[in-house]
Amino acid sequence: MKKGIAIHTILLLVVGLIAVGVISYVVYKSFTSSTLSREECRARIISHCTSCNVAKWCAGPTVGETLANECGQFYSTTILISGADCEAICDFCKGFIPVSSCPASCP
Repeated sequence: MKKGIAIHTILLLVVGLIAVGVISYVVYKSFTSSTLSREECRARIISHCTSCNVAKWCAGPTVGETLANECGQFYSTTILISGADCEAICDFCKGFIPVSSCPASCP
């Protein structure tokens, strides 16, 4: 007469628990929104403004869709428009980094 639980059964239970855990994690991550915190938005805006400052405000990256959509809730949505160039956000950046002067117009 056999007594106890076979090792095969224990291994199947462990594999089953791991599978349930992985599936639960994937479902949880897919249904939760990934919004940025105020500090993360500030860090991204500072990074973007610094890139524009290095490019002398007449060239450089445009505001990305992620930055505009996810940080618009914390900062002026009229400034953070997706596709805005460095010249358009120069005055906005004065609140985040030291800016000596914004260009009157870019060539």
